[in-house]
Amino acid sequence: MATSAAKSAAAKVRELRTQLEHHNYRYHVLDDPEVSDAEYDRLMRELKALEEQYPDLVTPDSPTQRVGATPVSELQEVVHSRPMLSLDNGFEDEDIVAFDRRVRERLENVEQVEYSAEPKLDGLAISVFAVAATALTALTYVSGHRVFAEYLQLPTVSPLIGELTIFGGALVGASLGFLWYNSYPADIFMGDVGSLGLGGALATVALLIKQDFVLVIVGGVFVIEAASVVIQVGSFKLTGKRVFRMAPLHHHFELIGWSEPKVIARFVILAIIFALFSLTTLKLR
Repeated sequence: MATSAAKSAAAKVRELRTQLEHHNYRYHVLDDPEVSDAEYDRLMRELKALEEQYPDLVTPDSPTQRVGATPVSELQEVVHSRPMLSLDNGFEDEDIVAFDRRVRERLENVEQVEYSAEPKLDGLAISVFAVAATALTALTYVSGHRVFAEYLQLPTVSPLIGELTIFGGALVGASLGFLWYNSYPADIFMGDVGSLGLGGALATVALLIKQDFVLVIVGGVFVIEAASVVIQVGSFKLTGKRVFRMAPLHHHFELIGWSEPKVIARFVILAIIFALFSLTTLKLR
């Protein structure tokens, strides 16, 4: 019975290693991940648990024993004077304490260690995106409606624009569904794969309906956030001084005393103002 369990565990370990090596290659080499960070972490935790239960299955080439994948040949090898430590995946307070202990053990003649953390604001990005997507969906519908388009003197677009309206509505619906679980305090989180994909979808729709300039207004909050990073980095490199306490801008407001719900609410209000202004430009033009 024990032998059967060991064989089953060995087969599962091989399966998990194959999956993780595939995802490591997609992430570290191709920069094109297929799964979310949460799914990758789940696979890694499952493999670690099996290797802890069956130590004989641990090998030097296991994903649990090394970081990432084989680097691309174009990258030059760099030797670090000190080992680059990583928090790895910390889910409990003990994980943070263990990381701090490892840092202090490896650093020499350091009495005090300071850490900098950048917390996520639950529901901020998807809330602002939902508002922007709603405004752009309205613009898409108006652009494809013959009477409205002629009255507002909008540029002629493809008759298939109605399909884009459906796509825009789907973006809004998906955003609201995600926000249901991402609202404060969040149960799920959005990574770069999701945020970049949504931003790209919004920009694509704006280009297809020939409203690329309006996109800057519709996504005004995102423009301000990006600009705050550019200003912060540029100012620090040129003068050695920071304009904001932290960038992007929403962290600055956190550090001056705004609570997380207040930051989210006020940024959503700002997004609604930008969205309404973008709609008014139709008549102004």
